[in-house]
Amino acid sequence: MSNKLSLKDLLVLAEDVKMSSTEIEQQRKSFARGLIPFRTNEDQKLKVISFGGLMLLSDLDFNFINQVIELACVDQGVYDLMKLWSEEKKQEKKDNILNDLKKSLIDYEVGT
Repeated sequence: MSNKLSLKDLLVLAEDVKMSSTEIEQQRKSFARGLIPFRTNEDQKLKVISFGGLMLLSDLDFNFINQVIELACVDQGVYDLMKLWSEEKKQEKKDNILNDLKKSLIDYEVGT
């Protein structure tokens, strides 16, 4: 049995769990890359929002923060990067994590 789901399958899943169109597309890309889907639970969603709040207080671009928050809800690697960023004290390491987050956004836009 293949682990690939059709768009129709994802739409049915979305109806069951009330996924946004962005989440559907990100899940489709995860399936296409053979990745196991990730979805934040309620506690993790609150953490993602708090990570975004810390980013906003650090004067990061609002649109970037918004995109990262959306992606972190369906991509565990991005979630983990946001968590690392929020815990990191050294600015150089925070900047490296931000670069990784930017690369993740580009990867999802390109669909790799």
